[in-house]
Amino acid sequence: MVTACLSADPAHRPRPAELIQALRTPASPGGGLPEPIATALAEQAARYPAEVVPDATEPVGRDHEGGPSRRALTLGGLAGVAGLVLGSGGVAAWRATADDGPARPAPLSVRGTAPTPLWQRDIDFELGDPPVLWGGKIALMAGQSAVTAVRLRDGKKLWTREDMWPTQALMPLDGDLFLTPALAMFTAVSVRTGKVTWTERKYDGIKHPAFLSSLATHGNMFWFLAGDREKHTDREKPVVIAYDLKKRAELWRTPVPTAGPIDYEQGPGALRRGALIVENNGSSGGDSIGTEEKAWSYVALRQRDGKRLWTRTYEGVSANGLGNFRTVAPGDLLISCEDKDVRAYDLTSGKQRWRFTTKGYLYTEPAVLGRTLCVTDEDSVTHAVDTRTGRARWRRGPAFDPVGDMRYSRTAISHAGRTVLQANASEIEGLNAADGSLRWRFTPVGSGQVAGGFSGYVDTAPGLALVMNGSSLYALPVD
Repeated sequence: MVTACLSADPAHRPRPAELIQALRTPASPGGGLPEPIATALAEQAARYPAEVVPDATEPVGRDHEGGPSRRALTLGGLAGVAGLVLGSGGVAAWRATADDGPARPAPLSVRGTAPTPLWQRDIDFELGDPPVLWGGKIALMAGQSAVTAVRLRDGKKLWTREDMWPTQALMPLDGDLFLTPALAMFTAVSVRTGKVTWTERKYDGIKHPAFLSSLATHGNMFWFLAGDREKHTDREKPVVIAYDLKKRAELWRTPVPTAGPIDYEQGPGALRRGALIVENNGSSGGDSIGTEEKAWSYVALRQRDGKRLWTRTYEGVSANGLGNFRTVAPGDLLISCEDKDVRAYDLTSGKQRWRFTTKGYLYTEPAVLGRTLCVTDEDSVTHAVDTRTGRARWRRGPAFDPVGDMRYSRTAISHAGRTVLQANASEIEGLNAADGSLRWRFTPVGSGQVAGGFSGYVDTAPGLALVMNGSSLYALPVD
């Protein structure tokens, strides 16, 4: 109710009659204020009589001509209530009164005020990765040995399985399924019920190369990396395998030309124009320390038969750097973040298109949507860059001086592309994607968290910002 009164738009503020009625309504049916408070208010009201408010049945449309202003009426009505105790009953009463009059827009939040979470759900186990979204309707969350599903519409928990041991991020599939990768096998599970549909165990490193990591899915196709877990030599090349999920059969396999040993952390693949784009950057023996610096490389395999289409390196992008980020973006771009540089290359030709430099080092992944790239540096300064030209659209520093380790922030862009979500060690800021201006600030307090602190993930679904803090998941309305 107070937020509505402070709205910059007069159309969203409650009328005096609505406000007075709300304040006079008990907080709960059949009950009022606690007796000591009611007695104190009665004594105060006796000593300081309230002004008489003329015609409390003022129409909910416009103020009376020639009468007192709405502000005067409101202040006069509030004078009789020397101490205000505002609860959910008052808010509900105001909304009910407003609904009886002509239709009006819903009250707006005061600029900078965080939106009220639509719901909040506590998870019973520690999460290992950010939530994985299925169809914009369900959030799949995985821990060390369990997976749970939460409905995004209302936060309802659909199911939890404590007999799963996912070793990598879950992968949504077509239909009512998602894939959970584990050691030397992968399992298809129903999103809505949590029931296992089938499990593929033949890629165990005995008769077939061992399942190593997921690359991509599309329709009934699943591409993954497989190899020998025991032999870490350059002769033992991992292979990319195309697997038909409907037939549960392998369609083809292709060796990755210069991929590294099994313990090399392979990034996900990308699907572009009938090709599967796969990282191709391993170093012999699995130890890059003291070895000659290698250029970053991608290999493109034709989706339908695994034929190698091209292999490219990108000048100035090293495969040996730790903590660097590579992202395949719309427009056939490779976005590379290394040290203080953001560079864009043509994915197919390898030619550099543009370079953007920040003042602080980059420690977190960029967020890309359409023509907008957002990246945050170690000083919690967020930069918005046009992916076609590399020119800065805007930059925004933190709302306060960073305290503690603020380098590992997280950045996301809403599905509608109108809000940039910037998370640091203290809070999440919602920024206007057009100019970087502040829309709101939100500080979640999850179970077991220190008040005012944030340590988790931020992601987006259609119309929602999902904030994971400790063991609590919040859904905020966005755009």
